[in-house]
Amino acid sequence: MKTLASYLFIVMTLLPFSALSQDTVNTAQLACAAFQMHKFEYADSLATKALAEKSTSKRLDLKADILYSMSQYAEAARYYSAAEKNQSGPSKLKAAKAYVSANMYDSAFASLTAYCRYQDRMSIAKIAADADFEPLKSDSRWQNVLNQRDVNPYQKDLESAQHLINTNRRGDAFLILNQVIKKHPSAHRAWFVRAQAYFNDGNYKSALSDIEHAIKLNSKNSLYLNTLADILFAQQKYTKAAETWILAIKADEMSVNSYLGLAKAYLKSKSLEKAEKYSRLYLLMFKNDEEAIAILSESLALQGDCMGALKVLNTMPDKNAAFYRSRGIIYLQSDTYQFAIDDFNRAIDLDRTLFDIYLHRGLAYYMLGKKDDAKRDWNTAVKNRVYKANDYLEKYR
Repeated sequence: MKTLASYLFIVMTLLPFSALSQDTVNTAQLACAAFQMHKFEYADSLATKALAEKSTSKRLDLKADILYSMSQYAEAARYYSAAEKNQSGPSKLKAAKAYVSANMYDSAFASLTAYCRYQDRMSIAKIAADADFEPLKSDSRWQNVLNQRDVNPYQKDLESAQHLINTNRRGDAFLILNQVIKKHPSAHRAWFVRAQAYFNDGNYKSALSDIEHAIKLNSKNSLYLNTLADILFAQQKYTKAAETWILAIKADEMSVNSYLGLAKAYLKSKSLEKAEKYSRLYLLMFKNDEEAIAILSESLALQGDCMGALKVLNTMPDKNAAFYRSRGIIYLQSDTYQFAIDDFNRAIDLDRTLFDIYLHRGLAYYMLGKKDDAKRDWNTAVKNRVYKANDYLEKYR
């Protein structure tokens, strides 16, 4: 076994990592990923190509965001204006800011007026205090822009509730949200904010009920779908979580982080080929993402491809807890149990919240005949909601 372990060490250290996948993601998603990594020029070229392939509001908005980050304000404003068909949408506000930065004040006033017409007083107050609009404030038109009517009577309450949640005063936030939902049951944003508050409290049942209601009211909102997937994942309903992340991608192609969620969910549900596929797709967009590398490595190891798993793991930038956890799983799969235990110990020292490591380390202990140590680890795993350990406690009692 030591010979095999030494050989695996050499493989991991010396072999290069080949191309991640023959699968692909679309050009717009690659542009979104490049933008998130602040590779603006590359993102801009990809966004232009994506728009040539298919022009959508989301792609126009992405192109505008990239141009704005590159200080090309007039062009950014043009794309923001093209992206926003609904005059109350956020692209109108971004267009107004871009026009101000481009010194195109008449266009800025036109976009800002269209935006403010449908905002509540608290939102108008934020705009009035926004330093980005300072060049407009000496113009006689400024007060006319701010003199807008309320069409969203509960927005102020939602913002107050969100502030209370952010300052760990969720009890007071619930009182406000309960009243908003009682008076305005069709306010999907209120259901969403309350779902998040329940989720942060660990009340997954109530969070699930609220986010499902929000989605019934607004089924195309990818943020709501991603939140539902997060809740289902926390409840260990991995198949349903994966199905929901797929819906999020269908609702919004720019929901690129959903690919990582899919990879995690499929790994947990032991759909290893799918976990491999989606971690590879995510890595096509975010090449050095450590979590995706760990998922891909583990999925390969569990499929019996320990050599491939080590090649992938060798691309991880830092030897952190995720690295040692993943390498420990590879050693476990290759029957080098003491090496696995050593790596699991390193991972636990670096991050004591990775409770599933106790599940894996317990199995390594058991295979070495250390049954008491194994049972202690499995009991620790169960206490921390890793209920799979119950199967081992029952099987090896």
